[in-house]
Amino acid sequence: MRAETMNHKKRISFVLFFGLFLSLFASCTSFTNQRTYREMKDESEVPDTAQRYQNIRQTEEQTKSITSKKNEANSSFSTQAQKLEAMKKRWSETLHLALPASPLFDFTTEKSRKIRVIAETDAIQSALEKGMDLESLLAIAIVRNPKLKAAKKQWEASLERYTQATGLDNILRQYQSFVDDLNLRSSQMRHKAPIMKRFPFPGTLALKGDIIDKEVALAKERFNIVLRDLITDIRVTYAALQYNIEQTKITGENLEILRQLEETAFVKYETSKANFSDVIKVQVRIAQLADDLLTLKDFRETLIAKLVQWLNFKHTWQLGPPRPVPLRDTSLSIQAIISSGRKHQQEIRIASLKIVKTNLAILLAEKRFYPDLTLGYSTLEAEKSGLPARLKKVETPFWFGKNDAYVREARLKYQALLQKRQVVEDKLVYTITNLVFQLSTAKRDVDLYQTSLLPLAQEAFEVAETEYLAGKVSFLDLLDAESTWLKYKLLYHKSIRNQNQSIARLEQTIGRRLP
Repeated sequence: MRAETMNHKKRISFVLFFGLFLSLFASCTSFTNQRTYREMKDESEVPDTAQRYQNIRQTEEQTKSITSKKNEANSSFSTQAQKLEAMKKRWSETLHLALPASPLFDFTTEKSRKIRVIAETDAIQSALEKGMDLESLLAIAIVRNPKLKAAKKQWEASLERYTQATGLDNILRQYQSFVDDLNLRSSQMRHKAPIMKRFPFPGTLALKGDIIDKEVALAKERFNIVLRDLITDIRVTYAALQYNIEQTKITGENLEILRQLEETAFVKYETSKANFSDVIKVQVRIAQLADDLLTLKDFRETLIAKLVQWLNFKHTWQLGPPRPVPLRDTSLSIQAIISSGRKHQQEIRIASLKIVKTNLAILLAEKRFYPDLTLGYSTLEAEKSGLPARLKKVETPFWFGKNDAYVREARLKYQALLQKRQVVEDKLVYTITNLVFQLSTAKRDVDLYQTSLLPLAQEAFEVAETEYLAGKVSFLDLLDAESTWLKYKLLYHKSIRNQNQSIARLEQTIGRRLP
């Protein structure tokens, strides 16, 4: 019993001793762990502060470098944009002049100015009812003609390409899409102004400006073609209208002469001094001229309708008789005219502008072998830390073959345009040669009829009339003399028309007024 009591006490003492040992071991372990954590904390805080300071300095240096590059790129872009704006302003000033400058006609005279003031009002109708002249018609046409207005709007529309070029590049420089994965678990990110802008490769914006400048110049030349053709159409139609008036007048005068001859033939027939066939012959001739007179009057309405169309008048408006214009000529040789045409013709200038534009397009395409410049970074800012998070953009490597097909196509078009310009120049030489021949022929005819044939034909008719009354010549001879005189008078005025139309078409071909 006593032995059991002793064993029980030993067990209790062992348990207490073992519990005390475990308690002391746990205390030592806890102390050791706490010391290790503090040491680890102390050790981690020191390098973290240094790394933090180093990151801040590195970020500031990169931000300064990026800002410098950004400012430099912005300055270059602004300079080019200002040049494009200056180009647009210069063209706009040319476009919005009070009247279009034309090398074919002078629209700055006092008479032209007064007509233009009332050209778009109904008062212009009363001004033309009493009579019309070429200068007034041209002054009205440049104000009222719809086709000319449309060409001017096309020219004006081309100016907006300057703004489109700078605007599109400016948009591409400011906006981007973030495609990188961001770790936002530490804190929220706030968007800041992006610095990963794209800047066109040096010279591309300037080339775009040069290309647009050529496009605007092309629009101007197309406007000049519309104005040139409008002036020529009016001049040619006006000359035809003048000829029609003279034809009508001469035909009417000869119709009266034939009626007098009819009375003479009838009197001689009644006195048995002539056959009734003479009366029949003159009556047939009278019927032919009367029909010709009606045809001429109807054709005049067609010519006036052409003028009404080009002047944009109401079809019910009436135009007075045309006043004569002086007969024009040129003292230039055919070689001088061809030389002037190669320099001033709008079609040749358009062909040359297309060649220059295509060459600029080739240069621009070759620059697109290189990617646009970028700083390569964008920034987001963490709300808690205040530090920027940099996003690195990886550029696609150069691929020098991506525009090869486009460049080859542009170079082939360039060669084609060179050939087309040669075709235009060859056509110019032929057209000028042909028109100079027509002009020379018309000049000789005018001189021939005026100085020789007309006086002789009139004299022959007067002699034949006298001899017929005296019974020395037949009535058929008298009619032949009258017909020849009428024909020469019509041919004389036709030669005047041909000369005026030839000089108008010649000036249209070379694109400017001949001295």
